[in-house]
Amino acid sequence: MVAAAFGAFPALAERFPELRPTLQELERDHQIVAGILQRLEELLGGLGAGTGPAEARSVRAELDGLAALLESHFVYEEKRLVAALNALSVPGWDGSRPDSLLTGADAVPDPGVPADGRRRPMPPGRG
Repeated sequence: MVAAAFGAFPALAERFPELRPTLQELERDHQIVAGILQRLEELLGGLGAGTGPAEARSVRAELDGLAALLESHFVYEEKRLVAALNALSVPGWDGSRPDSLLTGADAVPDPGVPADGRRRPMPPGRG
């Protein structure tokens, strides 16, 4: 969703036509995420003092689905698009690319990712 947030998908599709199927997959993911967020908003809006375990399970299921989708989405997007995004000439990026596009020596370390690149497990109660 990083690339889409910068409006890069149309530019990527034009410059790298071989990425069009990947971009379509990522757009589908974006639509699924939007649907999950809509359902969460509806579920949370209906919660009140009398909320029971069934409602709580529904919210948890939506959050679990969202977390799983986003984790795989970001990994896939990064593997497939970062090199192409870095090849684009974007005036607003001159000398200052978004951190999410930096790779190698220029990358800003993610405190949640150790040097070996594997994600650390979430602390208890956070995931």
